[in-house]
Amino acid sequence: MAYFNNKKDNNNIIYSLNFLKFLAVFGVICIHCSIFPTVQYKGLVIDALARFSVPAFFLISGFFSYYDDNSIALHKYKTRMVKLIKLFIIANIVYFLFEFYTVYFGNLTALILEKFTLYDIFYYFTYDVSPFGTHLWFIFALIYCYLLFYILTKFCVKPKILYKFIPILIAATLFMSEFCKLIGMTFPLEYYRNFLFMGLPFFTIGYYIHDNESNLNKLSNTSAIILAFSGILLTILEVSFVGMSEIFVGTVIFITFVFIWCVKNPNRLYFRITDFIGGKLFTSMYILHVLVIMILAETIQTPSFIACSVLTVLISTLIYLINTKLNIKF
Repeated sequence: MAYFNNKKDNNNIIYSLNFLKFLAVFGVICIHCSIFPTVQYKGLVIDALARFSVPAFFLISGFFSYYDDNSIALHKYKTRMVKLIKLFIIANIVYFLFEFYTVYFGNLTALILEKFTLYDIFYYFTYDVSPFGTHLWFIFALIYCYLLFYILTKFCVKPKILYKFIPILIAATLFMSEFCKLIGMTFPLEYYRNFLFMGLPFFTIGYYIHDNESNLNKLSNTSAIILAFSGILLTILEVSFVGMSEIFVGTVIFITFVFIWCVKNPNRLYFRITDFIGGKLFTSMYILHVLVIMILAETIQTPSFIACSVLTVLISTLIYLINTKLNIKF
């Protein structure tokens, strides 16, 4: 997922961003296991408010991708791409094995014919889609983000050239996800839940915030909190008119100003347990939570958010302890 240690160039950990990752990873679990049936308004609101999660991960990744030295930037981008590609492959193998035995009952030919036609392969790489774990699109999109920033830096083009495209891409994403429903149109999810429309703008916003960190003091903490809270209220209002959506205008406002507040207040949200989960477990939790939900669904008709969360944390903690013991690094 986002390969960084939440450390700025002066090696100070931004604990508040670990807390944000803690909230975001449980937000992702909330979306996928559905706390309430989506036909109920309360369920729609909770789902909508949890939609800040993936943009938060892109923001954090972009923030820690800002470097003044191009040689350092190139090394970091390349290293992170390699790690993410390895992680993406491993994650897909896990979900492949699960689907191979539970859906295709060991029939490899049927799986290949259904999953790996030429069109399927083109589709995966065009829309950043994983053939086995749909939520793994995030990792694929993040690889593309690092690749683009690597290419720009390699050719001595400052990534800040992308700043002008942020509002255009976010506006296009909001139109395809939300506004089109008001005029009776719908777009396939993969058209906008991808690197270009969901990944790049938030990744670039994170980069922009780091680039302009010296100007953040112009925005007071109180103003940031008020603007973030207004994003929550706007999201709830949007749900009333639009219903389900992948992202809302309120989502963009909320996560942007919460993120800015966290950067301005790096130590305000330090708690040992949340820092451990947000700093050490969030990657494996993101990858494994869907598998946990599917396994629980085999025994429990509607897996609860608490059950999914607790089991995902326990499994991820076990993996972390094993990796630490064996000194395994991805």
